[in-house]
Amino acid sequence: MRTLILVLALATMPWPAQAVCPGHSNAITAGANGSFRLCPKEVDADGVTVPAGYYASCQVTAVWGDSQTTTVTLPTPTPGTPVLVSFPAARGVGGATGTCTSTAAYGGLTGAVAASAITFRPVAAPAAAVLAQ
Repeated sequence: MRTLILVLALATMPWPAQAVCPGHSNAITAGANGSFRLCPKEVDADGVTVPAGYYASCQVTAVWGDSQTTTVTLPTPTPGTPVLVSFPAARGVGGATGTCTSTAAYGGLTGAVAASAITFRPVAAPAAAVLAQ
């Protein structure tokens, strides 16, 4: 009985990676002004836990407005550790996608991490009209 209680306690304990990347959602959850957290997954496509040096980089691409786009590369991210990403120039409705690439030692494979629709900062109001004489 004691063993069963200990196993249940360990199974429900919030481990550090779970606390920072709960559920490892495939959706990017946007915060204020379109900033969001990208969380490199701790397991590969086969469900195997990856080591700390697994990722060479992650790329995050944002698209907004009339097909305006930009990409940022995050060098050597740590599995399970979220990275705050923000695109200050992006305005209005858009989206973001994140992909991560493993190091050459792990095959240099690229896989999708997350994708989501995002609302960036509101579109700026037009400048006030001025009459020239």
